Amino acid sequence: MSKKLLWALDPFSGLDSVKRKQSQLIRFLLEKEKLTGEAVYVLSPESLNWTGDFSGAWLNNFKPQVEAKMREQLDALGWSGQHQMKLKIIPGKKPSLRSDVKRMLNYAKAQKATYLVLGTHARQGLARMLMGSFAETAMLYSKTPLILMNPESHQVDEIKKVFVPTDLSSGSKKLWTRVVKKAKSWNAEVVLFHKVPEPIEPAIQSGVTALGGGWVSVQHYLKEQTEQSEKTLESMVAKAKAAGVSATYQLDQAPGFIVDSICKAAESSGASMVVMGSEAGPVSALMLGSVARQVIRQSPVPVWVTHAAG
Repeated sequence: MSKKLLWALDPFSGLDSVKRKQSQLIRFLLEKEKLTGEAVYVLSPESLNWTGDFSGAWLNNFKPQVEAKMREQLDALGWSGQHQMKLKIIPGKKPSLRSDVKRMLNYAKAQKATYLVLGTHARQGLARMLMGSFAETAMLYSKTPLILMNPESHQVDEIKKVFVPTDLSSGSKKLWTRVVKKAKSWNAEVVLFHKVPEPIEPAIQSGVTALGGGWVSVQHYLKEQTEQSEKTLESMVAKAKAAGVSATYQLDQAPGFIVDSICKAAESSGASMVVMGSEAGPVSALMLGSVARQVIRQSPVPVWVTHAAG
């Protein structure tokens, strides 16, 4: 089985800027990694907002129309002739977003897909809560590496610099090794980013915090954390350079929200892609939740969500 990139293409959402930007990035990945591309869509009562019977004849009736609409959009994006992309319609019978997501992910797993490319509308507030999100639900369940792009993301024609937020856990170090290998195949630089955790609010107010079983000043705590973090970052960067990849690190000690810090640093560094790990320590588990979702909604560039060992 050849290596494959799957593109979750919704033919009913219109030919928007996200699809155009996804198309450009997909071209780069297919060429650089010698992948085959396939546009996929889950055809179900949920995707069509259908409340009646959805089996047998109904499914056969809708399928050619969906394929025609997908082909129309792909042709408009330049995926015709020798660059034509294959189509795959995945049938679903339940009016459930989660069911649709799982069908897509099961197909990606069965195909041993290298990537599954998804778009997000970056909904906020009540609208997002009511409507749900295919991309965010996929992020919670997927074993296949995901590439996600929001409507505000810059167009990326090639990956020149990869931005990697890390909590410096053992899992994130495994992910770093994988990212470095991938960056080498892309001929890209890597930037490692770490934000020094702030002491909890009561500790800040009292001026002390626990460290190694004793009470020390907040200043001493931050100094110890910074020095330890710098050593780890320097070691990780050295391994990347030894592998033939240009690498640097950024250590953020400023107060502020981690999501804002990640997105601003990614923007200012000129990153082409942000990588979020989905398998690491306790802090990374938190990042995969609320932090990762917010980064995906706000990131100025595509976000690659992947397991350290995946």
